[in-house]
Amino acid sequence: MSGICVKNLTVGMVETNCCLVYNEETKQAVIVDPGDAADVIREECRKLELSPELILLTHGHFDHIMAAEELRKEWGIKICACEKELEVLRDSKKNLMMDYYRKDYTLEPDLTVCDGETFEAAGVTWKVIETPGHTIGSCCYYIESEDLLFAGDTLFRTSYGRVDLPTGDAMSMLASVKKLLTLPETVKVYPGHMGVTSIEYEKKHNPLARY
Repeated sequence: MSGICVKNLTVGMVETNCCLVYNEETKQAVIVDPGDAADVIREECRKLELSPELILLTHGHFDHIMAAEELRKEWGIKICACEKELEVLRDSKKNLMMDYYRKDYTLEPDLTVCDGETFEAAGVTWKVIETPGHTIGSCCYYIESEDLLFAGDTLFRTSYGRVDLPTGDAMSMLASVKKLLTLPETVKVYPGHMGVTSIEYEKKHNPLARY
């Protein structure tokens, strides 16, 4: 382990988990899913004396992206998302902004990633795991050295993300959850909503684990 800490902030109208993932020694930080309340996220970073260097999006729904643009400008950092999620990020109907806010809101990431790709941030290696189902380009970010997974709206505690929204697909979700359940049981999972869980717990209690 290399001293990585996670601070979870619950933001926005549907209580999205925004995670500040940071190196305790260097204070380098990654912001995962800044869904809303840029002022709250900014203040928490200042309180913890963090230096954000990257924004990661697990998918393109409005409740995971609404503070991203403001924070990108605040620190001059890049936004990263799965390449297959561009169609959701670029469409205000598919990202649900039109449904919830009646606004034409889109977001263009600076970087795109694909399944199996790795990159360095906050002093550790992150791995991209594509997990379509909730959206076509949903993905998770895995820090193997820390036993940490940021699962977005793919894997919840004893549950999983909706599949009835634009680009969602039930069979893809089943395959994605089963893919995640092959990770080591010691992996701690930070989902996009609700409480923290683990691969061990989900292998025993998630309804998709039995298929």
